[in-house]
Amino acid sequence: MIILDEYLPIENAGQEAYKAFYTWTAEDASKAQEIWSSTAHHPCDRGPAFQWDAAIKLKDLADNYISTGDKARILEALFICNMNQMSVPRWCCFAFIDAYREVWFKAKTSWDDVFGKPHKKGTHSNDIRKTRNDALKVYYRIQELNKNVGLPVDENMFDRVGRELGVGAKTKTATLYYGAKGWIDEINHMKKHNLTKYNQKDSQEMK
Repeated sequence: MIILDEYLPIENAGQEAYKAFYTWTAEDASKAQEIWSSTAHHPCDRGPAFQWDAAIKLKDLADNYISTGDKARILEALFICNMNQMSVPRWCCFAFIDAYREVWFKAKTSWDDVFGKPHKKGTHSNDIRKTRNDALKVYYRIQELNKNVGLPVDENMFDRVGRELGVGAKTKTATLYYGAKGWIDEINHMKKHNLTKYNQKDSQEMK
């Protein structure tokens, strides 16, 4: 894989993290996530598997932006970086500055004129729904095989489940899996956080 400077953040620490992610396989990410999960960390932190998946997505967004100039990719990249607590790649940093200046200097009068509509013409809710459903099917099937059969969450697992469910190759299956895992982890975290707040409030009222 050729790693362009544009794929990497400006600061050295961020560059080293991205370079490491670009050498990983899905199995490497899964193992790193397992080790990370056994260590102390803030409940809102994102593990290495999520950041590895994010790095791959950011590279694809960079390639798309460089070839098409589609500014919608800028917002998508910023969302992924913030969601996964990652440094912003060089291409996205400077692309956002240029896009913002278009409105700042009144060359454009609307954010939609710069970044485009949130959903392009021809995008169907059924397509989005199918991707989410596929992701959940992959997630629950992998969880089932991991817990009930004892199979590790690795490239072989992704290849097996991808073929079994007909959702695609192992790389796409891994992306669907970690995407669904991210949603479910977020939901569980919010539930736990809200329950803790409720219990604390209830305890204070009882004093």
